Amino acid sequence: MALRRRASHIEVLRRRGEWGLYFRIDGTLYRDRSATPQAALDAMKEFSAAAGFQAGSAAGPSAGRATIEIDDLAHQAIVRSRPGAEAAQLTVKLIDPIGFPKRLDDLGMSTEVTDLLRSA
Repeated sequence: MALRRRASHIEVLRRRGEWGLYFRIDGTLYRDRSATPQAALDAMKEFSAAAGFQAGSAAGPSAGRATIEIDDLAHQAIVRSRPGAEAAQLTVKLIDPIGFPKRLDDLGMSTEVTDLLRSA
C-alpha cells in the first residue's frame, strides 16, 4: 500500500497512547487510518526481524537493511529503530529499485566529467 501511495518512508509510532502506521509522502507524514494498532505492531515486528534486529534487545538506536519483495520486484529498505517520546519507533526508508541509483547521464554533469568517470 505504501508504494502505491508513492511513500518514501513507513513509520510505526506510538502517539497519544496508541500505536499507528504512518506513510511519509512528499515530506508530509500521513497516518494510515485503516491500520489497527495491532497491525502497526505486527509491521514493526516483521520489519525488525527482516533487518536482523535482536528480539527483546535494548531500546537503543538500531539500523539495518532488508530486502522486501513487492509485486515480484525486490525493494531494498533501510530500517531504523530509535527511542521515542512514548515508546520505541521504527522508520523504514523504501528505495525505488528502478529509479535508484540514477544513471550517470541523469546526474546533470558535463559530458567531459561523465566520460572521465566512465574511463576511471
